[in-house]
Amino acid sequence: MATDDKRRIAESLIEQIIVDDSEIVIMFSYRPASEELCANQQRWRGPG
Repeated sequence: MATDDKRRIAESLIEQIIVDDSEIVIMFSYRPASEELCANQQRWRGPG
């Protein structure tokens, strides 16, 4: 896999990286699956 492809994947998965004197914190992105999005939209709209 090309380096640019690897970078794109990493950037899409990681929201933020914080580097401190004593620790490194990696915050991951959360993107729900399309099935979960559809189920949530149906609940918001309610029955037909």
